[in-house]
Amino acid sequence: MIFKSISEDLNISKNDFFYLFILTVFSILITYTLISFNQVLGIYCSDVFIYLSNSLVFAGYQSSILYLYLSPVICILTAILFKLGFLSEASLYLVTGVFCIFANIGIYVLLKNKFSSLLSICGAFLFGSFSLTLLWWANGTLDVPAVALSIWTIIFTILAVDKDSKYYMIAIPLFVLAVFTRYTALFLLPLILLYYLSKHDFFTNLDLLIRTRQEFSKKLKSYIKSEEFRNILKSCAIAF
Repeated sequence: MIFKSISEDLNISKNDFFYLFILTVFSILITYTLISFNQVLGIYCSDVFIYLSNSLVFAGYQSSILYLYLSPVICILTAILFKLGFLSEASLYLVTGVFCIFANIGIYVLLKNKFSSLLSICGAFLFGSFSLTLLWWANGTLDVPAVALSIWTIIFTILAVDKDSKYYMIAIPLFVLAVFTRYTALFLLPLILLYYLSKHDFFTNLDLLIRTRQEFSKKLKSYIKSEEFRNILKSCAIAF
């Protein structure tokens, strides 16, 4: 029932699952091909050495290179594979590759909010085929994983603001994960705030604050008692 409710809010029908299946297969094939290619090519980005070193430390191994102040999410996930015995750069490629698959699916879901299934899958195929995307796809860097989490943050923020505030409990933790995947994801915060304010009569409330503070105070108290505000507080508690 919960899954059905979310799919309805995402505007995903039964027909969309066929497109999502095709897109998932397409994304998996690209990921497999690029992981194989990167293993043959070798590590060509110096950042990948740092992420592998951090992953070793998180897995309990010794390392002479320590940059633990860098975004930890991908390194922690890679460390789990290291602990399971998969001690290779392929583990890092696999972790980042999985996020790339979710990024492609996220593009489809985001576009489906406004466009048809055909246009949405075309957009997702384009995203997964751009040379800029493929350059960083499943190569051990943090760029596409951060984009993936940012896309899903945007999706659930739209749902939370437009349809049901319960989705803040997904959107805000995803945003925190995006930030700790790559700190530049913080640039997403102004976008989220602008969308939120645009749907909550920001200028009307600002006018009330300037002209009739008593009326603004009543409106603020009413909002603090609202379910939306409670869900935002719960979401922050979950995330932090």
